[in-house]
Amino acid sequence: AMTRRRRVLLVIAGLPAGGAERQMAMLASGLDRSRFEPGLLIFTAADKVHFPHALEKDIWFRALGLSGHSRVALPPKLVWGIQRAVRDFRPDIVHSSLNVANHFVRAAAILFRWRVPVITSVRNDFRNGYCRSERLAERLLWRRSATITCNSERVMEQLVSDLGIPGGRVVCIPNGI
Repeated sequence: AMTRRRRVLLVIAGLPAGGAERQMAMLASGLDRSRFEPGLLIFTAADKVHFPHALEKDIWFRALGLSGHSRVALPPKLVWGIQRAVRDFRPDIVHSSLNVANHFVRAAAILFRWRVPVITSVRNDFRNGYCRSERLAERLLWRRSATITCNSERVMEQLVSDLGIPGGRVVCIPNGI
């Protein structure tokens, strides 16, 4: 019997030319379509995508177009935009990458009481790569991640020791060189 494909909503602030953004675009276009149905949500405008090949396959896509909003107006617009995308796409899993997406996805999950598991990808040195407000947000929100993936053992060790995250909730997937 054919099993239903898992719907995976990939969330990142944008897709400019960068390493994490390239990996997200490759993941979106490279998921096995017999097992997964990918969706891609970005916070910027669609014309800011530097990896258009990610959108060439059958991918549900939404760009919130929120570049240039004030710091006061941006958070509610992000949370509501993420919620609408989750409501419309109905994912089985939400996978966010990088601090802005990670923090706002988990905040939306808490506010709207999603039952959908959230996987977050952390790529920054927690002690030196996060500003004070980002460290606070991570401290408050990490529990809403079913799993946290890190790109280095060092980042994984910092999250476990500094935030008290159980080791089984953090996985290291090293970057390729």
